[in-house]
Amino acid sequence: MDTDSIQLEWSTDMAYILADLMPVDLTTSQTDKDTAVSSDINQSCDIKLTCSNVNVFVCNNSSVYVMVRLDSAGMKLQEKQGLFGLNGIRLTKGQQTGQYCKITKASQLQPCISQVKEIKGSCHLVNKHIALDIADEVKFDWSTQFHMCVLQMTQDICMIQEKITRNKSEKLKRSVIDQKQVKELSITINVQRNVTLSAFLSRNHRIVFNIPKIGINITLPRNVMIMFKECIISCDKHQIFIIEGATIGSLPANKLQLERKGFETLVMPTNKAWKIEFDKIHAVFPYNYNFAECVQEVINTLKWIKLVHKVKKKPFTIDSPLPADLFINVKELLLQLSDDPFEVQLSDNYSLLADEQTETEKRLSALERKIEELRKSLGLLPANKVQELYDNLKEKSSVIYTHRHQQLYNNGPPRTKLFSWKMVNLEIVALADKSLHGKENVINHMREIDISSRYPSDGMDFITLWCRMINCSLEEWTIHLRDFPQAMLDVKDLHIWGRLIGAEQHAHPRAIRTCRIEVGDPWGDMIVERNMPPLKFYYDFESDVKQWTMCTGACWEQTLAQYNLAMTLINHPSKDPSPNLPFWDKIRLLLHGRLTMAMDKMCWMYHASLNPYNKTEMMDWQWTNLILDWTTAKFMFNGDLDIYARTASKYDDCNLLHLPKLRFCIKLEWLCEGDANNHHRVMPCASDKVPYKEDYDSYKDFRSQNMNMSMSFETKSSEANPNNVPYCVFYASTLRWLDKIKMCMTHVSRPTRRGSFFDKPRLPKLQLSRHFRNVNLSVNFHQFHAQYWMSFAKEHGVEMHRGELTFKSGHNLTLVKIEDGLIHRPQANWSIKNINLNLKGAKMWLCCKNETTGMEEKSYFLSVKHVQYDRDDNLMVESAEPQQQSDDREDVEKAFFAQSLHRRSESIMDNNKQKYSV
Repeated sequence: MDTDSIQLEWSTDMAYILADLMPVDLTTSQTDKDTAVSSDINQSCDIKLTCSNVNVFVCNNSSVYVMVRLDSAGMKLQEKQGLFGLNGIRLTKGQQTGQYCKITKASQLQPCISQVKEIKGSCHLVNKHIALDIADEVKFDWSTQFHMCVLQMTQDICMIQEKITRNKSEKLKRSVIDQKQVKELSITINVQRNVTLSAFLSRNHRIVFNIPKIGINITLPRNVMIMFKECIISCDKHQIFIIEGATIGSLPANKLQLERKGFETLVMPTNKAWKIEFDKIHAVFPYNYNFAECVQEVINTLKWIKLVHKVKKKPFTIDSPLPADLFINVKELLLQLSDDPFEVQLSDNYSLLADEQTETEKRLSALERKIEELRKSLGLLPANKVQELYDNLKEKSSVIYTHRHQQLYNNGPPRTKLFSWKMVNLEIVALADKSLHGKENVINHMREIDISSRYPSDGMDFITLWCRMINCSLEEWTIHLRDFPQAMLDVKDLHIWGRLIGAEQHAHPRAIRTCRIEVGDPWGDMIVERNMPPLKFYYDFESDVKQWTMCTGACWEQTLAQYNLAMTLINHPSKDPSPNLPFWDKIRLLLHGRLTMAMDKMCWMYHASLNPYNKTEMMDWQWTNLILDWTTAKFMFNGDLDIYARTASKYDDCNLLHLPKLRFCIKLEWLCEGDANNHHRVMPCASDKVPYKEDYDSYKDFRSQNMNMSMSFETKSSEANPNNVPYCVFYASTLRWLDKIKMCMTHVSRPTRRGSFFDKPRLPKLQLSRHFRNVNLSVNFHQFHAQYWMSFAKEHGVEMHRGELTFKSGHNLTLVKIEDGLIHRPQANWSIKNINLNLKGAKMWLCCKNETTGMEEKSYFLSVKHVQYDRDDNLMVESAEPQQQSDDREDVEKAFFAQSLHRRSESIMDNNKQKYSV
């Protein structure tokens, strides 16, 4: 059968008419009809159908229509197998103006929403398998206006369906029948050419998915497999994401059974699961592109879709559908921020200029040697001739520099990297379970993890709430800044597991902001509401790490400032008008729980140079067999600590300090106007709902004003190796090198791209080093050895062996404003509150090298049985106050020096200078 020029029209008015004309008892004979259809399928028949010039119009009461154009279609059914083909499919939309619509071929219809040139397919009625092959390009453009047109048609169809099906029992009966019919249906879709999916979010923002080739296998009702070799995601014409080798699909229920057995608290042996695998994910963010604004538009659009579809949040109970487990595997993950092209060119020009300066000096030296040779062979040379040679060299150097500058980027494009985050062989397993499901269970886990925060007695409501068991591992994790040779972070063989909870609190009415969605005529713009409280994470993690290396320094502060500016365009800042929280308060607000890490080796390196390309001058804090425990406001380190001086000299790898079996503890006390741990009461506020304008701060009670810190160092003797005691080794040059470290640490960084010229206000940035109020230090070593040498040759030095050493001190930081008419940061003044020192069993030797044998010799010099030193400035001030009224100078001096100094020492010096050679 052949047909031509088919015109179909669907409208809302026609939907009402069909709903009234449909008989009520139509559904009673549906089972019989299905039986008749199945009996017809079992009989062999030959059917051939072709049609051309098919136009379908979908209209609604909003004077907008959607048109589907099909140039030609053909179907052939023979021996329980069907073949069909579609050519020239295009989808377009327009306004209903009351005029005739010109019918043309699909390739000439504008504007184009969706387009498929050709589809070929087959259908096996016995095996219930459908195969679709698309050999040409597929294009689809989504917009809010198009979505409203389709939604109107869907609502019309649903209205007719409700008219036909009168009661819920008949609906349930039909759903059961439909489920049985599609129980064994399988669908295969292969697209051989490019697939372009576009989403127009607003006038200024658009997201495009470009997939060269894709394959989809669906076996209803649950099994799905999607595979594609490459996917490029562009945002506002900027190519951001590149995904290669993707496989997304469902897994058998028992596939992750072994991972579930690793967590004894899980009660379900199996669960449905999905796997997501990628060979490579690269995310490159162009310079000065506001990616955060595009992401906000995506979130707003998703909220709008839920609004127009009237999706209501369901109660989160233990009987709610359990989500599937996730298995995520990424072989290579790269996140990169692009640098300012002007900064890149400026750096390249400087490097070229410095190199050319070195080459110019080499040429000048070569010329001077040549002139000296001529003078020796020919005698005196005319001064004008010598000056001419120098002028020619200068001119030639300028030509060489200009040529090198022109050829600067011929060998390759300029550097674009500002910051790069790379992970290799990342694997994440997220497991759901009944014991982690439901609001009550999740809150119980939350309170168990976050024991330091007081949970509100009246309870809390959440927009987002979930809990998973996480098992994550990666082979390599590196972070680099620009093209600096030293990595900022380098991690090898990381494995982490434990509970993870994500919770977003339900907003107070003042913490709900509104966003506008551009829908277009005739619907007009719509308003959606956004929740302002942040997503918080609660965790109880344990981790094993083979190697963890971190590096920082004052030489990188300018680059880190550029990175912070770039991140404001990636991660959208809060819309709350309050002053921004510093990073330490953000961590207190968003992260809660416990992290325990066992590391074979951890290195913290600090640059001893202001050159960002430095890789030789460093102070290296190296931990071995380290156990790190991070809880709320407390860090605990247990392991062996060695501090090395890395220098480009013979003093390289000098072990300055060795502390075996060290227990290093840091305790923090945040000084806030309210409870420092009560983060549940923090509620942001929308800018249009601020109760008062001046000095408003939503984080007033939670924001830390200052911080008290206590640090303790404690070592214990080892029964296995009693000779392994704490010691330090210093050289005279080492002390000068430590002074360079001090200079780098006290280096004052300059503002980067701040001020009216860059349209960024110069807000004062808080520094953690100026946020302290009181700092207490406690040192307790069971033994301590020290050596000091005048030089690396070890010709003269001092060696000291001490018994038990305890040292306690208290310090106070005050910021004093400078009143000189200029703009300054407040001056930091550190003062000593108290000092307590106890030293037992100290012995000292004078060391030298024997000139004949070259061996080290020690001469016994001094021994001290017990030394105690106490100082308390508070007692000094209290005793000095009543003496200020007296004119007796002697009494004033006694009051000023009223600090207790108790020394009990017994010293023995050998007059015969006994020598002990070693």
